[in-house]
Amino acid sequence: MAKRKKKKQNKSGGLFGFIGVGSQKKRKKRKTKAEKKESRERTVYRLKMGFAMLFGLALFAGIAVGFVVLERYVKQVSPVAEKAGPIKLDSPDWFATTPAIKTAVTDKLGGRNFKLNANTAEAIGLALEDLPWLYNVKAVMTNESVQVTADYRKPLAIVEIRGKQFHLAWQDETVPKEQRKLYLLPYVSIDSIHSVNITGFDAVGRPKAGEVLQSRQVGAAVRIIELLRIMDKKICPQNPLLHEIVSIDVSNYAGHRDAPRIVLYSEDGIAVNWGAPVGEGESNFEPGYVKKLTALYEVYQLRQMTLEGNKFIDLRYE
Repeated sequence: MAKRKKKKQNKSGGLFGFIGVGSQKKRKKRKTKAEKKESRERTVYRLKMGFAMLFGLALFAGIAVGFVVLERYVKQVSPVAEKAGPIKLDSPDWFATTPAIKTAVTDKLGGRNFKLNANTAEAIGLALEDLPWLYNVKAVMTNESVQVTADYRKPLAIVEIRGKQFHLAWQDETVPKEQRKLYLLPYVSIDSIHSVNITGFDAVGRPKAGEVLQSRQVGAAVRIIELLRIMDKKICPQNPLLHEIVSIDVSNYAGHRDAPRIVLYSEDGIAVNWGAPVGEGESNFEPGYVKKLTALYEVYQLRQMTLEGNKFIDLRYE
């Protein structure tokens, strides 16, 4: 009988041989100190790399989220930054109700609505300051509009120079009266203001709108106009005497002719002989301006608040 061949023992330990199951126990070889140190260093290195990768992923995710939030913020804020609004002028009635002046403002600014950004208020303030009607302009931007405050040059009278008409106003009414200068404005029709024409003066050069007018003759006429306005407010605000005066002639201001130095004319051609300029009456053997005003308003009241019915009124004599 043939001898059975002995099966060779699987040195790999069968199916689980690769992990040593079923294999013969082998004596473990002890690691040296150097090997142990190297093993620890590898473990620490792997942990550091793991933490670094986790931190990098978290940082990347945070940046991505940040861009999304920023994009949403910009989309929401941009329309507000580009919002447009009107100009709101804190202006007197005569300015606001005069079409020609409103058109001049619109043309100067280039429109009625403006982007409400940081540069708008400054640009509008500078543009309006160039208009001869306004000074001391201040523009402030709000969420809805541009608020503008200013001082306004209200016309006092009308003058004609070299065939061209101008309104006349004080250049700056915020300074003391003795420092004020007469200023030329472009002529436009203003229905809400009664303007008196000043005639008979000589202008130096060719002044234009936006410039100061140097003229003692015109200054004397303006002084009378201001006194009449003061008297009207006190005595007859409902029927101002000044509204009956259409012109003031200062052609004999220097007194070279044997005629009144200053004459006021009504719409009906009635002459009111004022005489010497305000402050010079006594030196010209005339009543002072207070007595002249008193006499003039007495006549006006006796005629039932009108100058009609008089051939002329002479204030040079008491």
